[in-house]
Amino acid sequence: MRLALHRPRGDAGSATIQMVFAMPVIGLIIFSTFAFVLYFHAEQIAHLAASQGLEAARVQGGTEVAGQTATERYLAEFDKSTLHDGRVQVQRGAREVRVEVSGYAEQIVPFLNLPVHVTITAPTETIGDRT
Repeated sequence: MRLALHRPRGDAGSATIQMVFAMPVIGLIIFSTFAFVLYFHAEQIAHLAASQGLEAARVQGGTEVAGQTATERYLAEFDKSTLHDGRVQVQRGAREVRVEVSGYAEQIVPFLNLPVHVTITAPTETIGDRT
């Protein structure tokens, strides 16, 4: 009868096991980084679109419709896939104009749906009337 001698194997195969657990985590970190970059880009697009609408609505003789049109035109021309479900709301009062742009950033990580909301407010332009 022969006795089987068991030699300790040491760390053989442990790198493979570590990579099986580490690669999904590394992938999630990389894709999350890209998701947040896309979020900040979508926020920048929304901010620029709101600025365009604000400038169109706040000039003397400007209207809410002009601000709405300028904002939507900017979104249509310069934002093809970054900001989804973009909504624009323009309010023009006697002293103040407010433009809100909202939507969602491009989603590349499942279940990570980042909302974008930008509000810009500025006084209306009046020339000669200081009341």
